[in-house]
Amino acid sequence: IVRHPGEFVRSAIRRKYYTGEHHYDSFRITPLENDVAFSEWDDFSTIQKNAWLWNATNQFAEKFGKSVENSRFFRFNFNLRSEKTIRELFEFLELGNEQVKINLRKKLNAQKTGDFPKFSEWDSMQKNELREICGNLSDKYNYNLT
Repeated sequence: IVRHPGEFVRSAIRRKYYTGEHHYDSFRITPLENDVAFSEWDDFSTIQKNAWLWNATNQFAEKFGKSVENSRFFRFNFNLRSEKTIRELFEFLELGNEQVKINLRKKLNAQKTGDFPKFSEWDSMQKNELREICGNLSDKYNYNLT
């Protein structure tokens, strides 16, 4: 599942990822020593840390996708979800189509708390922080980061 990085980062900030206030933060991935972000991590802003998480996660998925047969890898664009694309996903997962309409109505992980502006309202510095880390994959997925 791919999602616009600005939307992902906004959600992560609203959920307090990488702040020490989220109950799962001690288990969240961070850069390894061979990652260019490793030496800068402590100075990263919350946007940069969550942008790194988006990028690292999607890089992992891309690498995995290249290691398996095409028939075993499905990329689902969260931002283009519709009944048709969800049917395609369910078909790939070999789930019955009767579940599509039921699952389209459910918002299981809807954000209810936290305050951070939508990506379209970010200033140029915030967007640049995101673009520096997520730019290449964002281009591949056709996400506009301006």
